[in-house]
Amino acid sequence: MSARICKFKLDVNSVVEIEMPQGARVLHVGAQQGNVMLWAVADLGKPTEHRRFRVLGTGMELPSTHLGYLGTAFIDVFVWHVFEEVS
Repeated sequence: MSARICKFKLDVNSVVEIEMPQGARVLHVGAQQGNVMLWAVADLGKPTEHRRFRVLGTGMELPSTHLGYLGTAFIDVFVWHVFEEVS
């Protein structure tokens, strides 16, 4: 097992598609240097899987897909909420 804490940048107002090792566990969502970031524990020895995240600002309409809330990032006057699409 080669588990590591990995960091991923998330674009705001968009669907973010990330290839992550299977079973990666999200630890935290927050802001770093003006960007929305996601940290996850991942076993780098596992095959990857395709995961989809949504980054929505306060007041934006939620899509009709099933979403799991992960966290909120505060950047200047903006508040971004991060969700993962779940089946």
